[in-house]
Amino acid sequence: MEAYIHSENEAFVPTANDQSVLELIASAMAQHEAVVFGELSVVVMPSDAHTALNIKYLDHNYPTDVLTFDVSFDTTISGDVYVNWEVCIGNAESFGVGVKDELYRLIAHGLLHLAGYDDATDEEKGIMREQEDRYLRLIQEKGFM
Repeated sequence: MEAYIHSENEAFVPTANDQSVLELIASAMAQHEAVVFGELSVVVMPSDAHTALNIKYLDHNYPTDVLTFDVSFDTTISGDVYVNWEVCIGNAESFGVGVKDELYRLIAHGLLHLAGYDDATDEEKGIMREQEDRYLRLIQEKGFM
């Protein structure tokens, strides 16, 4: 598995801890979900560029927090997770959590989509939230939050 986090937003510069969190979440998820991850990329973007992707690929003309694109080959899961930095900040403020905590939740959320989870219904959203919480607890236990 190869996993990378980078930024196209001047307001966010990924740290070694951010990279470690991505790798920890992906490794734990691969084990728990019995999936094989190949290449994973997390890109933190400004809202306008992120929303342009949402319009271009999903025909949704509004900002969202995370977009996930699956580019898998065979049974190896590879993909790109795009995080809207401004929405991430707004979510953190709304939920009363740190911005990095919300970023890590969005990373887990995107990887869960790649692992096969959906969040179209209330039931699916609940299941997804439980799984996000599982991985956030893990990175908390490892001292990253």
